[in-house]
Amino acid sequence: YIFFYTGAFYGWGPMQLMLEDSGHFSSQCAGGEEDLPCPKQSSILLNVQFVACLMMILSPLMGAAIDKFGTSTVMNITFFVGALGLVFLTISTSLRIDWMLFPTFLLIGFMSVVTGLFTVQTGLLYPEGKSRDRVISGLNALLDAGGMTYLVLWFVVENTEFSLPAISGLY
Repeated sequence: YIFFYTGAFYGWGPMQLMLEDSGHFSSQCAGGEEDLPCPKQSSILLNVQFVACLMMILSPLMGAAIDKFGTSTVMNITFFVGALGLVFLTISTSLRIDWMLFPTFLLIGFMSVVTGLFTVQTGLLYPEGKSRDRVISGLNALLDAGGMTYLVLWFVVENTEFSLPAISGLY
């Protein structure tokens, strides 16, 4: 989960390329198809990621929520929010509903931030010493490597007959 979903949020570049190639926000471009992607289209897609990154502001609040409501309750809510974000991703890319990308990546950003907090808690379950250090290092490595997830999805879209909506649904 950490590799495929939590860390994927940090590898925005390939996702932006897929969204540009599928024509999201192309209505903002002044020219014809040959002018895609245009600077305004790219700027709006960067704003999608920027707005989603604002979810990181919730880190202290979510840490307090974990302490107050418990790990399992917050994790269940987080999984629901993440699943909803993936459903929104599939719908927004299938139907090309551009404005829906903002709430989509807000939900995915929320899920990424909260599950990132859980990697620390998971590591702290292990006794002090080398095993705890290895678990925390391994989880952090998975989180960092997850930034390549969108790159792999982009590679699949570019080199197969699959489209972004199909990949979103499988993802």
